[in-house]
Amino acid sequence: AVGYTALSKNGTATYPGFNNTALGYAALTNLDGSGLNTNPTGNTAIGYLAAANCQGATNTVVGDSAHQLSIDGDDNTIVGAQANYSNLSGTGNCIYGFQAGYANLANYNNVFGNFALWSNTTGTSNCAYGSGSLYSNVLGSSNTAIGTGSLYKVLGGGNVGVGYFAGYNATGSNEFYLDNQARTTNANEKITSLFYGI
Repeated sequence: AVGYTALSKNGTATYPGFNNTALGYAALTNLDGSGLNTNPTGNTAIGYLAAANCQGATNTVVGDSAHQLSIDGDDNTIVGAQANYSNLSGTGNCIYGFQAGYANLANYNNVFGNFALWSNTTGTSNCAYGSGSLYSNVLGSSNTAIGTGSLYKVLGGGNVGVGYFAGYNATGSNEFYLDNQARTTNANEKITSLFYGI
């Protein structure tokens, strides 16, 4: 461990801790085995307050305040300042980008892009690729958004948006959008997108 209070509770009599690595101010500072996993191992945190409250295992976290509020989540890979910031117990997430998955509390989301899947709380198994993709999604699961701003406003599940701002205004479920530009309304998207289907 390198950094002020980094991994400071690791290696005590009550929590011996193995194979944890911390680099940065208060990185993994509270890791002490007091969570659901009483012997969390295999964590790597690099950055100011990175995974500061983590009690999970086999998490890899890189970035200023990334994964900061997480407690019991395991097997997460988080890269980017404030990425997956609010996650408390989510498992198996791969999140890359500034504030990507910022509010995420859920499992098995794959996120690549600044602000992508930003609002998500309980939606699982979403794939968001592109800055701002699936930004407003809170509860929806199994959405796939590929492209900047794709499915930006979506709230439902099972949607697919491919292309720049594809399905930007969509809010429903089980819809498919292929497009290359932002449209003014969802009704307009359904008519003028390169392809729309349900």
